[in-house]
Amino acid sequence: MKNKSRSLNQICSLFLAVAVVLAFGFKAEAQTSSINQLLIQSVGFDKHCHHDPAAAPDINQFDPTDKNLRNLTIMGVNFNNGASPLVTLGGIQLNLVSYSANAIYATLDCTTLISGAGTYRLTVSTGNGQPYNDSFFLSLATIGPNGSNGNNGKDGNNGVDVKDGAPGQVGKDGNNGANGKDGAPGLNGKDGNNGANGRDGAPGLNGAPGLNGKDGLNARMHIYTAHLGNASISNLTTPIITKSGTGSPFYLISAKLNAPYGNNQKQISCFLRNSADPTHYIDSADQTWVPGSSTVSAKHTIVLEGSWAGIPPITSGVDPNSAQTFTVDCQTADGSTRTVTNVNLTVIGTDSLN
Repeated sequence: MKNKSRSLNQICSLFLAVAVVLAFGFKAEAQTSSINQLLIQSVGFDKHCHHDPAAAPDINQFDPTDKNLRNLTIMGVNFNNGASPLVTLGGIQLNLVSYSANAIYATLDCTTLISGAGTYRLTVSTGNGQPYNDSFFLSLATIGPNGSNGNNGKDGNNGVDVKDGAPGQVGKDGNNGANGKDGAPGLNGKDGNNGANGRDGAPGLNGAPGLNGKDGLNARMHIYTAHLGNASISNLTTPIITKSGTGSPFYLISAKLNAPYGNNQKQISCFLRNSADPTHYIDSADQTWVPGSSTVSAKHTIVLEGSWAGIPPITSGVDPNSAQTFTVDCQTADGSTRTVTNVNLTVIGTDSLN
């Protein structure tokens, strides 16, 4: 992850430790401004899935004998907007323990994930249609075996016993000395330390009430999605979708596109930017090679997400009346020219998207 940006695949990387991974749950598949939209905001597990010792040295397979259930916590909004939530991970339905409008508690049996360590899609559904469904991608890994104990160190040599010496003789008393002469008067002593502080005075009168502060900027929760369709990219950085909007001091942005890989074509890099700060990017994704051939093109989805509240280090928000322009640009790393499809850009907080 570079600077303040994060790719969706990177922020969902978990080791199934006691942690909560945060990510924006809104999706670009459909345009909606429904206040009842179901939205996943974060996912957490309480313990690791253990590796299969019989598969050593491969530690990516889960232990088929580990039947201990892992507790799964899903945080978000509008989990009560329809029927009881149906939760799946990698197509496997999880056991629902309880839920509320903002939290779902379920359990996971690691042995049901027969593919072992990898990326799984978590879905929550309370009915049919966009407001009742959302998904989240997780990368799961195992915990490796404990290392072997080191060898014990050798015992040291025993020390040599030393005998006690004989007691010395008691010395004789010395003669009394003569009385000494009176000494000269001593020098004046140094100034004494400062005295302790006096007691506190009586409390002062209360001051006049302060003036009321100015009202803060109002954030908007409007959601707009722009659908581009297809766009051509090459080894030069190419803007594929650019949209502007106003209305809020803070914005949440998500972009998604499908990238083809044919005949050994390799990496594609994409960036989500704001035109006010073009030298930095809100999020980036470096999608490496996916196997393809001269007759069959593999496809992979690239997702970019982030937030915008002004140019760092300013984080107090932007003028809601100023137009904010968000751009997604991509390039290939192998010199090829390709066509990306299903390009979408979603902005939360804007009054419109042009």
